[in-house]
Amino acid sequence: MTSLISRMIDYFVSRTKLVNVISIAIVAVGLWALYGMKRDLHPLFKFNYVSVTLSYPSGSATEVERLIAYPIEEALQDMPDVEEMTSRSRVGVATVTLKFPQSVKNLSEKIEDVRSRVQGVLRLLPEGVRDLNVAQAADNQIFLASIGVKGIEEKNWSHHQFLLNLKNRLRSIKGIANVESTLRPYHIFIRFDQLKLENAGVSLLQIRQAVRSALDSQVIGFNSVNGRDWLLEFEQKALDLDRVKNIPLFQNSSGFGLKLKDVA
Repeated sequence: MTSLISRMIDYFVSRTKLVNVISIAIVAVGLWALYGMKRDLHPLFKFNYVSVTLSYPSGSATEVERLIAYPIEEALQDMPDVEEMTSRSRVGVATVTLKFPQSVKNLSEKIEDVRSRVQGVLRLLPEGVRDLNVAQAADNQIFLASIGVKGIEEKNWSHHQFLLNLKNRLRSIKGIANVESTLRPYHIFIRFDQLKLENAGVSLLQIRQAVRSALDSQVIGFNSVNGRDWLLEFEQKALDLDRVKNIPLFQNSSGFGLKLKDVA
């Protein structure tokens, strides 16, 4: 073995040009591989999950759950190979997620099956439903950092505006894919006096339409509490409490007007 190594060393020592050519070739191949190699700080990870997303812009979270999520779950509940099915309903959007075992290698057929089943119940859903999306769940984002802000009050609208501006500024930075806040959305809750509603002859539908037209915000819905009190809940975009109280519900020819605060 020692003699073989010695002969190889002698061979290359006596042929320096050949050694230089081999060295240059190795460096060239290495550079080509370096610049041709695909690099990603956080490569796309795909999971054995299929998500179904539908938007219903005029729906509250409760309406989305009852009118969108439930029918979709019923259409998918007997689908084979599904390990787990979960749903998430929020204002205007319903998402149903199906988990498949790792033994299912090709989800393309499952995705088509899910899409076919959901399309079969679309005619049963409200007319405003749109933007059906069925896709394999994937993640191409990586958590970078968290920023803590002290002194934030959940019920202070100016604090919500501050965080919104901060999120928009962070999103404008190149390379940042998403910015999320743990602060719950700012809501205003309106409790109605049922007797006043009856005396004024105003229905909740009329109030809902009045609020929708008066404010640049999306009405979430209304509920009854113990069969007596009525609540109207909506997301605040750019308003204050006094403006909400003085929303006009109607005005007759004699000039008499009914405002929201008169029945709530």
